[in-house]
Amino acid sequence: FFLVIAACEKKETSSHSKPTGDEIIALRDDKKRAAVAHLNETKMQVELRRRDELSWSNATVGAELFNRDSLRTGPLSYGKVVFLDQSILDVEENSTVTILEYEKDAKMTKSVIQLPGGKISGDLGGQIQESVEMTIRTKLGWIKVSNVNKEGQKVGTKFKTMVKESGETQLAVSEGEVVYLTKGKERPISSGQNITVQSSRPSSEGMDELPTIDDSEVKFQGPPEAT
Repeated sequence: FFLVIAACEKKETSSHSKPTGDEIIALRDDKKRAAVAHLNETKMQVELRRRDELSWSNATVGAELFNRDSLRTGPLSYGKVVFLDQSILDVEENSTVTILEYEKDAKMTKSVIQLPGGKISGDLGGQIQESVEMTIRTKLGWIKVSNVNKEGQKVGTKFKTMVKESGETQLAVSEGEVVYLTKGKERPISSGQNITVQSSRPSSEGMDELPTIDDSEVKFQGPPEAT
């Protein structure tokens, strides 16, 4: 509708007139607001907040999700988010997530999810045809997930992570490999392994930068090494 009006105004003024600054900004904003996922399944209390809204509203199955939209669940509730690349994010009870960014180029689709608190499960499995990378930002570290291994081969990757009110983060990998990132450090977590990160130091609510975590604040568990 906007484009039709702009075209008519252009004809009435001059065939050589250029879009105004406001028109360019509007066009860019429309492009950024393209849906990046949809809500595939819900159970009980699931709420949605758009990036330009202050209040939460009831979320329904089929609802389109955009960059900067947030989703939260109540007690005994659940919401399943399916992205355009077919990666799946299960939002468990009493959880809040925000889709910070989702973008696609010729090589890979990348998404950035913020998890200030709660529990989610991710599935970057065999249903995905393209290369996908998902980053989960928490107060004590970032979790990088991909369906492409170090050799460049497509693999299925599944994980679960929980962030407590204290910021304590637990991560378990059931398939593939996931990388836990803190400032200056990368910790690969393979299938069957899990990691718990605790810190007594305050962390940024914005989670825009990687936090610094000492090794003493990290507990790592996995299957016994083969002998």
